[in-house]
Amino acid sequence: MWSTLYLSQLRENHGIRLRNKRHGTRSIPEIGEIVLIEQDFTPRGTWHYGLILDLIKNPQR
Repeated sequence: MWSTLYLSQLRENHGIRLRNKRHGTRSIPEIGEIVLIEQDFTPRGTWHYGLILDLIKNPQR
């Protein structure tokens, strides 16, 4: 039944998210994405938003 499969996948994905720092995901940034700009010692709700305009590629990566 589809609901059994859905619930098992939901449970599995939830566990993966909990293992990540702050339930976030790590992805490669892309031009045009909106991002949160982390600020030390301030609540997350007060962080500023930013728009990625350009990427600086690291030749070592």
